[in-house]
Amino acid sequence: MPREQVLNDPITMAEAKFIALSKMEADMNKNSVLTDDLTCAGFSIEYEIRFKLWRSPTPSTLVWGSKEVGDTLGLPEQETMNGEYSADISPTKTRQDNDLPLPVLVNTPTGLQKKRVRISHEKTGR
Repeated sequence: MPREQVLNDPITMAEAKFIALSKMEADMNKNSVLTDDLTCAGFSIEYEIRFKLWRSPTPSTLVWGSKEVGDTLGLPEQETMNGEYSADISPTKTRQDNDLPLPVLVNTPTGLQKKRVRISHEKTGR
């Protein structure tokens, strides 16, 4: 009967970005000013991220025994990203620019309800 074996493959950049963004989101969620249900007229951000990448081969997984001398990753390469963003004065424009759903009032059998919908600007061919 075949058994599954966990491989020690290198981390993909997609995985690294997902982990980095998850860590940043967790840090932002610790700040009470950034609570999800609070609102603001607009915002701006400035950021600098230093991403260190170890490009050497990933060492094998140690199952038992001891690590052999010389099994190291070496010095990391560093990538730095800087940027900034300022929201438009119109919250609707900011949402459109960032592909977020727009708040709309919808007439339903029970009355008007506020919903969020995505507006597609694709041509339908009609």
